[in-house]
Amino acid sequence: MGRHNKSFVENFWVEDINSSSGFDVLCARMRDGRKLCKEIDDYLRQRSKIETQYVKELQKLNKQDNKEDLGGLEIAWREMKQQTERIAHHHDLAAKHFLNVANELTSFNTEQKKVTKEWEDKVSKLHSAAKNTYAKVNNQQKVYVSKYDENSSAQAALKYNEKHSSNITPKEMDKLEQKTRTKADKARDELEKTDTLYQNLVKQVQEEMSTWEKEMSSLCKKFQDLDEQRIDHLRDYLWKCTNIDSQANVDHDQCCENVRLILEKCDIDNDIDHFITKHKTGNRHPARVEYKGHAKISTPVSNRRLPSIPNSGSHIYADVS
Repeated sequence: MGRHNKSFVENFWVEDINSSSGFDVLCARMRDGRKLCKEIDDYLRQRSKIETQYVKELQKLNKQDNKEDLGGLEIAWREMKQQTERIAHHHDLAAKHFLNVANELTSFNTEQKKVTKEWEDKVSKLHSAAKNTYAKVNNQQKVYVSKYDENSSAQAALKYNEKHSSNITPKEMDKLEQKTRTKADKARDELEKTDTLYQNLVKQVQEEMSTWEKEMSSLCKKFQDLDEQRIDHLRDYLWKCTNIDSQANVDHDQCCENVRLILEKCDIDNDIDHFITKHKTGNRHPARVEYKGHAKISTPVSNRRLPSIPNSGSHIYADVS
């Protein structure tokens, strides 16, 4: 299909990494479509039962017979009963046809539900993984900044001791220097470990987001294809129903013609475009998560301002405020 002017894949993104509103809107669209299919399915099955009961009542009524010969009026009466039998026959066929259409619709809707659920589960799982890793990135950057502060303080202490070494005895200096250097070495080691973990998490979330965005794009295309199929199939099923009605009772033909005129105007492109215009969440993908390491944190500890997450832009840094 794909004849529409607008597409799901261009209109259901959200810049916030933690938001799934675009995904949620599309999933709701699929559920609403299946709900409509189920509603029509139930109607057709109930209609089939009503037609069958109507046939039984007509046949029961037609069993009444008059044995007397009443001349011309009896001929007309016999013809009327034969007409009733023909009406019963047409409604019996209608009952069977309505049930056949309902069975087709059940199979179609079941398959749509199966495919939709597979995609929903896969994309939802990928997005959850990316969100969880992103939360770890935020937490790990806070730890990183804390360890950076500790390391900066330890290194400053070493320099301070070197600068004021003349004020104390060599023995005291050796003891103090050993203690300060041990603390500085530990702070540096912890900073390096924290920094490595932080970088690894950033790399991990970048990979997870890339995979999720790829699958989300595929989901958008698949859901639009399924939605177009649903509109097309339901239009055909409803058209079949008008034909069944026409064959069952000519008195219904004008009503059926009215339905057909509406169905002729039913346009897949317009339905898709209307849905997108009303519910689109945006076309900007979540911003990329970037590593913010040593080079980005160079001002003195005493007056350094911690970075925060911007509302928009091409990069997002983990929040450490």
